[in-house]
Amino acid sequence: MKISWNCLSQLVNLERINEYELAEKLTLAGFEVENIIYKRDIKDIILDTNITANRLDIISLISIATEIAAILKRPLKFYKSIELYNTNIKRKQLKYRENIYKKNKFKYLLKKVSINNSPQWLKDYLIVSDINPTNTILDIIHFINFKWGQSIKIFQINTDNNIKIKTLRPFYTEENFKEHEYKDIDIAKIKESGSEINSKNIHNYQTTNIDIIILGIIHQYNYVNNKAVKTSLKSTKYLSYGYIEAIYLINQIYTENLDDKIIYEYESKRTKNETIKCNIDNINRILGPIKCKDNIKYLNKTTIINILNNLNFTVIDNINELKIKIPEERLLDIEKEIDIIEEIGRIYGFNYFNDSLPTLNKIGHLSSIKLISQKMRQILRSMGIHEVLNYSLKSNLNNRNVQLINPLNNDQKELRTNLIGGLIESKLYNINKVNHYFEVFEIGKIFINDNKAITTSEHLHLAGLLGNSSFCRSEWNKTANELSWFQAKGTLEEFFERMHIQVSWSENSETNYLLENTKQYIHLKRTSYIKQKNKTIGLFSQINSRIAKNLGNYYNIYIFEININDLTQNIQQPGHLTYVYKPYSNYPKIIRDISIKVNKYLKMQTIIHLINKIQQDSSDFIESIDIFDEYYETETKKSIGLRITYRSKNKTLTNKEVEKIEQLLKNQLCNQLIQSKS
Repeated sequence: MKISWNCLSQLVNLERINEYELAEKLTLAGFEVENIIYKRDIKDIILDTNITANRLDIISLISIATEIAAILKRPLKFYKSIELYNTNIKRKQLKYRENIYKKNKFKYLLKKVSINNSPQWLKDYLIVSDINPTNTILDIIHFINFKWGQSIKIFQINTDNNIKIKTLRPFYTEENFKEHEYKDIDIAKIKESGSEINSKNIHNYQTTNIDIIILGIIHQYNYVNNKAVKTSLKSTKYLSYGYIEAIYLINQIYTENLDDKIIYEYESKRTKNETIKCNIDNINRILGPIKCKDNIKYLNKTTIINILNNLNFTVIDNINELKIKIPEERLLDIEKEIDIIEEIGRIYGFNYFNDSLPTLNKIGHLSSIKLISQKMRQILRSMGIHEVLNYSLKSNLNNRNVQLINPLNNDQKELRTNLIGGLIESKLYNINKVNHYFEVFEIGKIFINDNKAITTSEHLHLAGLLGNSSFCRSEWNKTANELSWFQAKGTLEEFFERMHIQVSWSENSETNYLLENTKQYIHLKRTSYIKQKNKTIGLFSQINSRIAKNLGNYYNIYIFEININDLTQNIQQPGHLTYVYKPYSNYPKIIRDISIKVNKYLKMQTIIHLINKIQQDSSDFIESIDIFDEYYETETKKSIGLRITYRSKNKTLTNKEVEKIEQLLKNQLCNQLIQSKS
């Protein structure tokens, strides 16, 4: 936008300020002045200003003058007193009628004019705004558009027709927003009895004494701005001023033969202005203190109210809270309290606020879960497992999952419920790139939608994918073997040991969200569940045959997923070592091996628990019990080899004493495990 200094000085008092100071203030207020142009031929200064995209209300000289008046804290001089409002002018108010096209006001004037040359001052104003003067009434139309931002229309009419004003019909249609003839008004048959004066036909009216009708129209802001790109129609509350000044200029510039002069007004219902509540404490907290040498000072309430009033906001003072009514032309960019605060800071000047950062009394720190996640990454990387990151958004696989209201596309419309699915997709991608050695882990969040409780939740998970066709060799000249189920499980157990976390393994588990969301990936007969205090916190499994077939692998792949929040609740941080001194036995030990026959489906964990209990009860003679072998004898029975170490602290044990102790041990095992065999 190009701002004329001469035009601006008629609206705002520019005494004791030069163009450079004004340009600096405009730039600080958000209107960047790109260039200052001196027009010596018309003795004017032009400020070439760049208006930001969010300020759609800055469309005229009046609108930018309002901003400048608020910045300079000087009154705005409106054009309120004109000679048109006198006893010779008849004014008629038309009855309100509901209007689907949201027009707010119509005004008409019927008169006879003789078009002469435009005055020099009017030509200068048009030159400033890059408009070529035409020395016709068209110059007034352009001037009103430049100054007030209003598009008025002037039509030549035939006064021989019978002219009557009835009910007004819309002058524009919603479909194409183009002019069409009126139906209920005789004068509105403009297409038949008259034509609009514009740049295409203005040469027909340069010296002709003609009868004209002047039309001014204003629409509601939201409707006009939706069509603004197509029509360039401008709407603001200054229509009345622009319309009246157009009539005044026609009276002053062109010769008039006045027969009749009537202003017809049409007023629709006023729309209710939007109101925003703004807290004084919030304003001072966000903007901060004012630069001051002595004490810390903030903007006072009076200054804030004056700034808002200068911007045409209506302010209602409620002690520590302000109720602010937004003017119609600012409804597009003023929507929240923070927008009001920005306007206050912009007009007062952000350079007047203290820009020093506050002193921090506390040093920032990482949360415990963040530190634990970093340690997990370090351990898994040291074990040769790489980290990957996958996108949290997935395609619409299940309508019960957490859905996005405004997804970017159909492939990213819901949040993931597990991490394993993303790891399998990454594995397939790497296989297609001929990268089969792909052992990875991921730490990320999953999102659960509880349909019963109508709630959503997020959990931090750790997931991994293990599988290698050349994991180890039994001998250096033998073919390498693939990663087995126990070796993969051992990798996970090493991770738990280095994290100082104790877990238990189980073949069975209660149903929870983790199992429900991963059951499509696991092998049901080759799955072990990770538990803490009888609560399932994760799982370890071989990938099912269907997915393995899709991957096209000739070796087994293993997956695991664990809830980190549950896993880290029982971390036992190693402290100082506490030693208990016991006297060392000076007597020899005796080692015996026994074999026990148990049910094939009896869990090894149960057997280990029983052996530990027996060892504690017989600690005077039994030093240790170890399992060294396991083999199946029949379809229903299996044998377990136990190596027992006997030692006494007081004497050397004889064979009879050892056999007696051994028999007591067998009886205990027999009672618990059904049958024993030496």
